[in-house]
Amino acid sequence: MATSGTQLDPRFQECRERCTFAFATATIFQKRARRYSKYLRRLTFLGLALPLAIGGVVGADLLKKKDVLAAFIWIAGIVGVVQLVVSLWSVVARWPENLESSLAASSENSRLTEEFDALAKQVINPPLQFGNDYSKLITQDNTQRLADEKQLISDRERMYGHRAALRQFSVKCSECNAVPNSREIPRFVTTRCGTCGGKK
Repeated sequence: MATSGTQLDPRFQECRERCTFAFATATIFQKRARRYSKYLRRLTFLGLALPLAIGGVVGADLLKKKDVLAAFIWIAGIVGVVQLVVSLWSVVARWPENLESSLAASSENSRLTEEFDALAKQVINPPLQFGNDYSKLITQDNTQRLADEKQLISDRERMYGHRAALRQFSVKCSECNAVPNSREIPRFVTTRCGTCGGKK
């Protein structure tokens, strides 16, 4: 717990704010990474399931009847077309690249969260190298923020990340004055808070 003196120290406030911001951003990219990973797993499964299914049916000699053979060919053709379309979209939408960049951003922002948290605690009794560590970390965070902005974070993602950070650090939302009880944005609310997405 910070003392009243450290609460007035601008370096302490800066570290706490950047720690919260980095945590929110890490949470956003963690969610993105989970989504892209799920997409790619499903695509891989579809790519393996179709040839295995065809091989299994042929191996079991289940295509003796012409009507069964015609139906099977029709179904396999439809599934094959769907697979090709999804595969093409994964390339156009850059799923593998987005997964990689999301994992990298999540990892870097998690590191910044931990280091800003540790640095904030040192303000109470700063060591001799505190100034250098502080300046170095600020520079690293500024660079990472610029890189993160290039990944086009949506307003809803920002709301999700902000909500997660408020919950993590037990901080009240500046707009609705409530501490979120979950990371997920509620689906059905009468009046939604424009900052954390909760009930206003």
